Amino acid sequence: MADTAIVILLGQSLNHWRGSTRELTTGDASARQLVGGGAVSEMDFDAINSDLLFDWNETTSVVTQAETGGGQSPIAGIATTLSAAGYTRIYLCATAVGGKKILDIHGRGSAVNTHGAMSRLVALAAAEGDTDPEIFFYSAHGEGDAVAGLTTDYEANALLFYQHCQLQAAQVLEDPTYKAPIILSLPAQNKEPTPGTDASDDILIKTAIRNIADSTDIDNVILYGSIYHWEVGNSDWIHPTEAAYVLRGEAIGKVIADYIAATTYAPLRLRSVTLSGAEVTCQFTHNIVRDITEIGDVGSGLGGEDGFEYFDNGSSIAISSIAYSGDTATLTLASTPVGTAGQQEVRVGCQVTANSTGTWPADCAGSVVRKDMTAWTSTFDATYDHYDWALQEVASGLPYTYTPTGSGG
Repeated sequence: MADTAIVILLGQSLNHWRGSTRELTTGDASARQLVGGGAVSEMDFDAINSDLLFDWNETTSVVTQAETGGGQSPIAGIATTLSAAGYTRIYLCATAVGGKKILDIHGRGSAVNTHGAMSRLVALAAAEGDTDPEIFFYSAHGEGDAVAGLTTDYEANALLFYQHCQLQAAQVLEDPTYKAPIILSLPAQNKEPTPGTDASDDILIKTAIRNIADSTDIDNVILYGSIYHWEVGNSDWIHPTEAAYVLRGEAIGKVIADYIAATTYAPLRLRSVTLSGAEVTCQFTHNIVRDITEIGDVGSGLGGEDGFEYFDNGSSIAISSIAYSGDTATLTLASTPVGTAGQQEVRVGCQVTANSTGTWPADCAGSVVRKDMTAWTSTFDATYDHYDWALQEVASGLPYTYTPTGSGG
């Protein structure tokens, strides 16, 4: 492996620094954060959503910042878990910009900043004797486009953006064959764009992100999946709490560390769904358990059952009971569907979330189904155990079968 890992955080405010301080939560001195060539204060959350255009060549070093108990970016958690991967040095930087839609990020300052930041970090690594670093991207994006209803071309535009990022990394490393790994996560909630509407735009954005991970038009994409199991503030149901930013970063850092160890992360998702009378058989990609103790009964205030919802030609059918065994959840419906096979739909963790009312986790979209796995304990919060939870997804048209096609499944 290389001596240096470079991790660039893309997207908007789910990865962007929020608040007035930048904190790096790590006990390992190998991890460093890049502070830009502009005023340090400009790296904080910017209420006017500045494009943050920096002259990265002015950046002469990267800095270590001590843990002070909080954190406004996943950078802090990524450093914590990635520092155990064996690198001599880890450089981290967020080129994410608050509140930007995918076309803004692709066509404006963020794209320029990404290239500039990578160029400078590669140069700094070379100055320390490493001329062959590795570059990784983590993107958390989509809620801005969902709220604006810009879903039609999101998949194509986001795919183009990530292809561009990989091209930039190859250019900076002067290696045309290099395909920088890109880790993707879904937006936090199914927030209503306007009160009284459904959450179809959020579901479409989540579908687009899953499709990008499954696409054969891009290589080395890793789908982490959903982030509903980390607490969000109920002021907007989008942005996590400060601690949740760090915990999410730890999970992403472990995905990168596992990749380095030749283990590609695979999310927990539906493998197949079949219907027989009033019985629905949902087979997952891993063995599963129902867990309402680790993070609480997620989504219990939003309808459905354990995060599952069933629709027959757009009309909801109540779920009477669920039986779990191995990799399968068997749903018993309150009535037998009457529509055609193509009109049947199972949703996992896709409940509609109110705009600004309720309490986490009961009133947040999500699932209580997770992988049957051994937990790993957070470094940031020794009382928190990390598990892999069910991907938010929709199986439309039964029988349904998921067939991995790209690199992210």
